[in-house]
Amino acid sequence: MAGLGAVRLGPKPTLERSEMMRRPLFGWFLLLTGFVWLMVESHLLPAEVLRWWPLAVVLLALIGIVRAAVDRRRQALGAYVAALILGVFWLARENGFLNDHLFGPILLIALGLGLIVRRLVPDGR
Repeated sequence: MAGLGAVRLGPKPTLERSEMMRRPLFGWFLLLTGFVWLMVESHLLPAEVLRWWPLAVVLLALIGIVRAAVDRRRQALGAYVAALILGVFWLARENGFLNDHLFGPILLIALGLGLIVRRLVPDGR
């Protein structure tokens, strides 16, 4: 039996299994990226595939934005907006539309917009 000052570790017992399965979005991204990279290094996929890796960031950010908006989780929404902006930047850079010297300003814009979105969207909790 836990005392008054006990700290509970792990997920809340009220979380449904489907909600718990949706949460490791970044873990799925890492797994997919590592798998594709391994296939390219093993010459099972052409090296050109790596040019499009930021598309995975963009798609996962869009999925995260929709989920965070539906669940009204404003902190997550701000983080996904920032990830979307960075993903679009990386996609444009990998395909020769932008240079690396723009990364600093784009990063500041992404982080600033993410913080603004966090404040503008009401928290649903």
